[in-house]
Amino acid sequence: MRIYATIILFLSLGLLFVCCSDSSSGDGNGDSDSDSDGDIDGEGTDDLEDIPPEPDWDNISVEIEGDWDPDSTMGPQTPNEYTPDDTNSDSVSTDQIGRLILNSEGLAGNPLWVSNSEEGTVSMVDTTALVEVARYHSGNSDAADPSRTSVDLAGDVFVGNRNKPSSVTKIAGSPDRCVDRNGNGTIETSSGPTDVYPRAGADDPYVPEGQSTDECVVWTHLFDEDDLPCEGPRGVASTAETGQDFEYNGHVWIGCRDSNTIFKLNGNTGETIVAYGPFDGENGSLNVSPYGFVLDKDGRIWISGRGGSGLDGVYWMDTATGEMTAALGPNGEGPVEPYGIAIDDNGYIWIATKNDGSVWRYQPGPAPSMAGGTWDSLVVSDSFRGIAVDVDGFVWAIDTSGNSEIYLVDPDRFPAEDAWSGPYFLGSSDVAAEKGTGAAIDFSGHVWGISGSGCITDAGDMGCASRLVVTRNDDGTIEVAEQADIVPVGKGPYVYSDMIGYNLRNYATKEGWYRQVFDVCNNSSTRWREIAFNADTPEGTHFIIRARTADQKADLRTADWYTVVRVPTDASPVALPTDLPEGHFIELEVRLYTQRTHYTPAVGQIGFSYDCTYEVDVSVE
Repeated sequence: MRIYATIILFLSLGLLFVCCSDSSSGDGNGDSDSDSDGDIDGEGTDDLEDIPPEPDWDNISVEIEGDWDPDSTMGPQTPNEYTPDDTNSDSVSTDQIGRLILNSEGLAGNPLWVSNSEEGTVSMVDTTALVEVARYHSGNSDAADPSRTSVDLAGDVFVGNRNKPSSVTKIAGSPDRCVDRNGNGTIETSSGPTDVYPRAGADDPYVPEGQSTDECVVWTHLFDEDDLPCEGPRGVASTAETGQDFEYNGHVWIGCRDSNTIFKLNGNTGETIVAYGPFDGENGSLNVSPYGFVLDKDGRIWISGRGGSGLDGVYWMDTATGEMTAALGPNGEGPVEPYGIAIDDNGYIWIATKNDGSVWRYQPGPAPSMAGGTWDSLVVSDSFRGIAVDVDGFVWAIDTSGNSEIYLVDPDRFPAEDAWSGPYFLGSSDVAAEKGTGAAIDFSGHVWGISGSGCITDAGDMGCASRLVVTRNDDGTIEVAEQADIVPVGKGPYVYSDMIGYNLRNYATKEGWYRQVFDVCNNSSTRWREIAFNADTPEGTHFIIRARTADQKADLRTADWYTVVRVPTDASPVALPTDLPEGHFIELEVRLYTQRTHYTPAVGQIGFSYDCTYEVDVSVE
């Protein structure tokens, strides 16, 4: 007779001392407590202008304590140093000694999204390669009149379509977030300006009639299906939210000028989350026609209100309650005909006016009431529309009265008469760029301006997306290139909003992540023990570490995340969750957050320990 027995052998690897805790930090669904939205715990600090001293690089420790297996560590002075790139990270870099820190860089290609209002399309422009890489139909007809675009943290875009029925369209910025509607295993999407997928017919089985059949056009929300009307959407602002598993999960706020209403739509489905209004002066409400939106770091919406049935002015809305407050100076002063709206690193609001070509700055009073704010202004040109602020605080406003030109305003000298310079022409000797609308900053620090016409192509007189290269010197000065780089887009572009996502990443949120995959127990199962870390977390900053495991590397993508470390709450080392699956591939993700200007967590080495378990069959005759 033959008897079989199984003997499980444990090979201990990683840290040499034995774990003494069986506590678990994960629950199998990606988070360990009710704080599952990725936001920073606590209130941080109000000292937003505080600048940290230069670190003493020679005396900073990066090493975790203990004797760890080098092959299960990552970070400076390990075999797996941090090497952030487009495939393994977002918005992080390394400091002088190799620690992982936050930065302001965006996604690969830093796409610029331009709404071509006269043809009902949206152009996706690669701001690095200087080429239009895709074009999509927006809304439910060629007369949808797309206007404002707002880019979320994942690089997807929300587009407000102004004509009735008013609508919002979401377009994915990467094929991995597109939808294979017909199930053929291929994402069928645009590859350039002449490759525009058609609108659906009445018998299309996958897409509502009139909407784009491009599989990267994720959804379109028609507002005539809502109880509260939204007519003439103008303000569009993506939110800096993350989901249960810390995936980017931005929703979008929509300001409806002609109906004096404001909506928040679910970024994944397009469904209405909440609606406020009408702000029509009735029943004690303010009379506000939302025209431009910008979010601050506390989630307030700042609004340039103009035209429609409301009063011109600047307002802010508490997104939790829908309460609207006018941003007025001590004597009731504020801009007339506000158009573009932007925010800077100090939380100051900048406005460009169309009636007199002025630039305005509002310094809000203290939260939560924001009362006691002050306005300053400076007449610069004839007529402005778009405005943008870069991370050095310089303000860029685009003239709309004739040739497309951008003016530069130095905030340190503002509102003195010598605070501005320019104009900088957005055309060239061959391109008569005209009808300037929007201004934007890319993640290389260069300035973009959108012109409604002037780029003559085989398709006719098209709009132009023009880049001015900006050199930023160590002494704080900047130099602007004399010649613009020009990319033709569609017909009649009209956009001035956060069309690259620069505002969201720099002024509404500071968040980034880094991932590393390890293969630790080849041809065996794994039991996880501890994870250790070395980090510096200034007040108002924090980071988490998540883990997911699988027996096959390809299965990591669909595996559950476990949040295993929260700093500053946890101290190194931390026991890994007992219910973390045993698969021998493990992926670690470090997510960094800050609420504080100029400050970032700095993560040194991370290491983990584990046991390899081998099953051996022993035969007994």
